[in-house]
Amino acid sequence: MGPSRRVLGCAIAIVMTTASGWHGPRPAAAQQYEPSLSSVEFLPDPLTRSPRLVSMGRLTLASDLHNGLNFWDLAGNPLGVAVAESLSSIEFRPVIRTAASSHDQATVGSPRERQDLGARQVQNGLEAWHRTPGGTSYGVIGQFATLKLDRPSSEFAEARSEFNVPALAGVVNGPLSWVSGNRLSYAIRLAYTLEVEDRGYFDFFSIPQGDYIGRRTDEVPAPDTFTPDHNEATTLTGGIGLSYKVTGTITAAAMVHHSRSVIKSRNIALRSESHVNEERPVDLGEFGLHGTLGKHIEWIADGQGWSSHSEEFFIWTVSAGATQAPLAGSGKMLDRDAEGTALRTRARWTSGTLQIDAGFNTSYSRTITTPWYPPAGALLAGFNDFLDQVGFRTNADSLALPARIVNGRIEARGYEYSGGFSWRSPWRHALIGAEFHSRRTRYAQPSYTGPVPKGWDVRGGAEVRLAPTVLGRLGYVVGYDDADDLSAANTFLRRTATFGLGFQPAGSRWSADLGYAFQWVDPDFGDPSRARGSQQELALQLRWPF
Repeated sequence: MGPSRRVLGCAIAIVMTTASGWHGPRPAAAQQYEPSLSSVEFLPDPLTRSPRLVSMGRLTLASDLHNGLNFWDLAGNPLGVAVAESLSSIEFRPVIRTAASSHDQATVGSPRERQDLGARQVQNGLEAWHRTPGGTSYGVIGQFATLKLDRPSSEFAEARSEFNVPALAGVVNGPLSWVSGNRLSYAIRLAYTLEVEDRGYFDFFSIPQGDYIGRRTDEVPAPDTFTPDHNEATTLTGGIGLSYKVTGTITAAAMVHHSRSVIKSRNIALRSESHVNEERPVDLGEFGLHGTLGKHIEWIADGQGWSSHSEEFFIWTVSAGATQAPLAGSGKMLDRDAEGTALRTRARWTSGTLQIDAGFNTSYSRTITTPWYPPAGALLAGFNDFLDQVGFRTNADSLALPARIVNGRIEARGYEYSGGFSWRSPWRHALIGAEFHSRRTRYAQPSYTGPVPKGWDVRGGAEVRLAPTVLGRLGYVVGYDDADDLSAANTFLRRTATFGLGFQPAGSRWSADLGYAFQWVDPDFGDPSRARGSQQELALQLRWPF
């Protein structure tokens, strides 16, 4: 017997999450934007700066302007900005992504369809760099993104989340000229991010053919009056680092980052108001090595480790009726401790027009949440104690209260390995490439181990010159993903078709690259509900070097 409809929906979400490639750990998210992107396979995306490779079967190992073997392209380490490219440039990158999934309902007569997921992300990115060969390079990275995410919240209603996320970062990278030998370089990064999320609950859009989400329908009450439906998070990040040429062929790089997020969440209803506030600091250290072996082999490795400790506080008040004292309370909810590590490695062998690449990545993360129980005489009340007091109040049984805070611990360990080749043909300067990727992640909690998602895929792509100013590209990906290796009937077949164009007018320096990918996700097991999903991506890059 196939899994339930709810399990199938979750399985497709996990498949979409694991299908995008490397999933390195990130510091405990100060907001919900990045976890929401991950849940629909929009993050992480190693090709966010390369529409060219998107259109070539989503190859991630092949050489590209923004996919070189340097600290900046591999891991976003600003110590690699100066060597990633030699030209100053301005680049504009709009990206549109969509995702959807649905299943058939078991009904008498004609089957009805129920939509399980609807997502749409629009992202506009801008990079501007001034580079001086052998000197200081500096630039800014700006981005404005929106995300609309619709999912069922119950059998009768859906939850709609809308995110608006502007971000701005500045980077300076250059040599320390007062150190002899030109061996030592420095980098400084400052970044600011604002995230705003609004959530509402609505009826399904029901017609004879099925139930659909994200359409114009009536709003319904939230499940409770405490869970925030408006979240704001402001994050400031600063980092500084040094790189040193240990030998003529090996460079070492070390960075330290500190970020602090101020999170303010609220739910303001007609007769109630609740707030959850938190300040979440994250300390991150990063160390990398880059080198060559002989004339043909180049390699790079970048490791990160991070930790965070934060506290959540609450304020809650709700009217108890005319002439009645309101239910009100404030205090501390919980302590959160999080830590993690990530390792990214890549090696490349080049001989003439043939290039062979291999990569290996690992990840680890652990998050522990502990409810706050104040000791005797403490000034701060505990959230669970407050729920107990509300429960003993007269007429309290008519309230929809949130769940109690419990001890939590979850660990995730993952790895990915990949290998592939690319070859440049003398015919029309054509390029062909193929890659194999395999990945596995294990989640563990004190009372339960799992899920254990795993998967593999084969990717192929090609590029050929169609005219003196036009390049044509296409590719195809086929793979299998198991949403949980510990249970049956969770394997899904994933197929992706890609194509795109590159254009550079004769005699000009500006260029344009367009990439498009369409993905199908279908169950690879007998299942009467026929769960299925799809995803699309349209990416454009306009580039002006100078």
